[in-house]
Amino acid sequence: MNKRTFFLAAVLLPLLAAAPSARAEDDSVESLRFATTTVAAMNPFLVVDVVQLSYQHRLYAASSPLLRRNSVEVSTSLVLGPFFAPTVRVALHPLALLEVGASYSANVLFIDALQERRSPSNSYAVDVVGVESGDPATLQSFTVDATVQGALGKVVLRSTNAATYTTASLRAGETVYYSAAADMLLAANSWVFSDNTTLAYTITPRLRLGVTGTLFATGYPASAYAPGESHAAVSNTPVLRVGPSFSMTLRDQPDGPFARADLFASVQWYALDRYRTGEAISGAVPFVSVGVRFGGPLWKR
Repeated sequence: MNKRTFFLAAVLLPLLAAAPSARAEDDSVESLRFATTTVAAMNPFLVVDVVQLSYQHRLYAASSPLLRRNSVEVSTSLVLGPFFAPTVRVALHPLALLEVGASYSANVLFIDALQERRSPSNSYAVDVVGVESGDPATLQSFTVDATVQGALGKVVLRSTNAATYTTASLRAGETVYYSAAADMLLAANSWVFSDNTTLAYTITPRLRLGVTGTLFATGYPASAYAPGESHAAVSNTPVLRVGPSFSMTLRDQPDGPFARADLFASVQWYALDRYRTGEAISGAVPFVSVGVRFGGPLWKR
């Protein structure tokens, strides 16, 4: 019987993009903030907890709602699961509608969680509640991302786009590995492009209902294939899922590390996927994710 493991690979941003923003919602000039976000998902099964400490400093004084929430942010976080992933990130918020950032993460897998293959065309095991075990490994990733968000009346749009370059230490002869977060095979040295877009309607000041679409795409160099193997038969990429989502503010206070609490969830069906649209798992089985985020200021002025 195959062992099942709780595994989240290097591509974390789209899974966490549904979490409410960690940006300061007050008029402080600078602040030191704490946040912890826990997300669990199924099809495939993923679990992650991110503990973050961030310093924010206002770029310029402004009273306009469009400009008032501006800042530069430097943060360090620890991603926890069956792995240890310290991460550093720098983000710029020039105005309320836009955030751009860059981050570096080193993922050290302490358990046999990485499935490795010799070619992108090889099959890989998938399941609703887990994936086959593989080998321990270290992954390093560098991500650049941009988030555009805004509201028109009660309609809110938030779109996070990211490009992540990841290097993975694989066994000799293996050229690709399975990423549970992207649900596809990735090359040992590869770019992954992702988009997470939510269009929501504000039911109450604390409750939003919407529709979320998530896309992953990658490419494979010629060196990832076996000699003489056709590159045209690969159908791993892109992966696309779409479905309803919601976010709810459970607590909203001005001060303290747990001043704000938010619950968020989504149910997304796969529109594009190698195995989850009927090949191995029925397309009627959705990707389900649930998360909770706590955060607030440790200090501000």
